[in-house]
Amino acid sequence: MEAQDYCRQNYIDLPSIHNSEEQYQLNSTVPSVSWVWIGLFQDSWEWSDKWSRSFRHWAADQPSQSSASGDCVGMSRANSGKWAQYSCDLKQPFICYGVAKFQSQEYHYMNESMTWQEAQSYCKARFNDLATADTMNDVNRLVNTVDPGYSGSVWIGLHAETEYRWVWSMGDSVLSQDSMWHPGQPNGDGECVMSLNGSWYDESCSTVLPFVCFNDSTGFMITKTAVSWRDAQSYCRQHHTDLASISSPEQQNLISDKSSLWIGLFLDSWEWSDQKSLSFRHWEADQPSQSSGSGDCVAMSRKESGKWARYSCDLQQPFICYGDDKLIRKQIAKLKFSCTGKCTLSDPSLQMAILNELSEKLKSMGLESDRKLSWRKNEDGEVFHRENKSISSSTDCNFQ
Repeated sequence: MEAQDYCRQNYIDLPSIHNSEEQYQLNSTVPSVSWVWIGLFQDSWEWSDKWSRSFRHWAADQPSQSSASGDCVGMSRANSGKWAQYSCDLKQPFICYGVAKFQSQEYHYMNESMTWQEAQSYCKARFNDLATADTMNDVNRLVNTVDPGYSGSVWIGLHAETEYRWVWSMGDSVLSQDSMWHPGQPNGDGECVMSLNGSWYDESCSTVLPFVCFNDSTGFMITKTAVSWRDAQSYCRQHHTDLASISSPEQQNLISDKSSLWIGLFLDSWEWSDQKSLSFRHWEADQPSQSSGSGDCVAMSRKESGKWARYSCDLQQPFICYGDDKLIRKQIAKLKFSCTGKCTLSDPSLQMAILNELSEKLKSMGLESDRKLSWRKNEDGEVFHRENKSISSSTDCNFQ
């Protein structure tokens, strides 16, 4: 533990050895002594998302060898972020990682036919831009945004670019430095990627192979049924999360001893209007078309479960924007509340109840019923601040 702490404080970590060349380099570095610590250790812990990363940061005397110590791990801020094991039934705060799945952008369907460029200009002037999508949840919300009586296609923000790049189906657009191409790959055999014996090979997307999905709850899931890359993608999105992204040698090792498997890497030349580097795609079968006259702009079809296809950018059709409506005037009002006893104005449920009461008050005054009310948070994230003076005697929080 002391050696590990020293290395992490002054360098990166105790050394990991991946091949004979690194072992030789280590031999030439170490003086003539009997033993030196390296970074390998015996371990029986795994991460909730099933990633096989072996980084550990235990506190002294942890993990405990007591059978009653618990099977879950907590981190102590007071102890430089060190870890200790606890009973999984203990209630305490926690940390999540990743983009919040329900913190989504607002979509606006425009039932007016325009070319793609006209639609883009309109969205940028009134909202943020033409709609983007990064998950199947976004696709479903886009579909529900479109007028139910309309069965055609609508413009979204994707358009063709001349530069090709390898990206992940799950939306991890940046290819890690730990990419595991076999020597001489990619060699132009195809626009999709398979994993074979720990290395990657480009392959025609129509080739039928088994595949590996990623599931947010259970990690990598290998399916032995041989299908095309696009069919594998559809299956993974329907039954799991998506085709697997691989960002480290540890993850690759989980499937390295398997036969040929589709993974989520593919060649892409499309870009979002707002320049976001999102690589999630939801093409119809046989799309994007390889025909030179197919067009360089992308629309979504409501009747095809939100699937995408390429069209001429000069085609006039409805479109979807995203972002706040700049034409809606916002007003800010300061409110004062009073209460006695335990005044829990920081409780989100109480804040929502107050907003609902204010909304009903506005309606009773004959004001517009579709006004949206929300609290404005200060820099510290709080909505309310207590005044430094006596509190009036009222048991409820009332609007003054």
